[in-house]
Amino acid sequence: MDATTRALIAQHLADVGFAVDEEGGPDDVDLLAQPMKAPEVRVGIRFVDAHPDEREVAPAVAGLDALALGFRRVTPAHGRRLREAGQAYIDASGNAWIEAPGVHVHVEGRRPDVRARASTPTGWAVRPSGLQVVFALLTLPQLTTGRLADIAAAAGVSTTTTHHVMRDLAARAWIDGDGAHRIWLDRDAAGRAWLNGHLTRPPAPAGQYVVHGVEPRQWATLLADTAAPGWLSGAAALEADGAGLQADVATVYAPTPFTPSKGVRLARPRLGEPPNLIVRAPWWTPDAYASGLAPRLLACADALGSGDPRAAATAREVMADDPDLRRLLAT
Repeated sequence: MDATTRALIAQHLADVGFAVDEEGGPDDVDLLAQPMKAPEVRVGIRFVDAHPDEREVAPAVAGLDALALGFRRVTPAHGRRLREAGQAYIDASGNAWIEAPGVHVHVEGRRPDVRARASTPTGWAVRPSGLQVVFALLTLPQLTTGRLADIAAAAGVSTTTTHHVMRDLAARAWIDGDGAHRIWLDRDAAGRAWLNGHLTRPPAPAGQYVVHGVEPRQWATLLADTAAPGWLSGAAALEADGAGLQADVATVYAPTPFTPSKGVRLARPRLGEPPNLIVRAPWWTPDAYASGLAPRLLACADALGSGDPRAAATAREVMADDPDLRRLLAT
């Protein structure tokens, strides 16, 4: 465990009334903490780099009234399981549960202390390739505890890039843990970073067209019987998903050249004629999402960045009604 995290834990012990001694405890204990109101009580602190787990219960140590494990981060869920197992703990944010004769300490709900990050942010998470990884994690929840190779495959980037991005997400205290133990610490911050990146640097169009043969409010027919995968996005996707909006322009993510459904004709805009179909190349692996409507996060982002006030207002309404998206509006 790094020195900063150790120092933070020692400071939090002092804040709740313990005198801390780094030399006075048994050999397998890192700190000896004694309540200033009951100095005869001896609580040992053993620092561990392992992820909190309800199966990890430290055996009693002779000469101590309690043994607490010191972690970098204990979430409320992990804290509950540790308490149920009878395991005392404290983390670098001050979340703690320590029981000893005449002593009861229970603190939970404190957010991660940025000083206890495993490293400093590198910027990988907010690069274009990093934002692809963030998008995959946000829209495919099963990847949160998935393998790096699976995350990379869904995001359309290399495993090496994914490794760098995941380390940066941990350094920013947005994600913690590895593999099956990986959890979100601040999903909203990651979502806001992705949304800001997408609005600041939207994917360049691969083609712009004027569509003929699509009835009003029937943009989904663009993809009704296409052989290649495609995803309807922006205001047209929100309309197809039930939002009260009649979209004038559709955005489609599809491999190029895009071939629409039978009966739909695409033409290049004439001079001065505005296009009503924007085609963009998907950055994700085609089988990551079912063809049809783009993930709601992407559809709302494209509507927000469309330049159409009606589409942007509708996207904000949709996001405000979605518990996973509403906090992303606070950019």
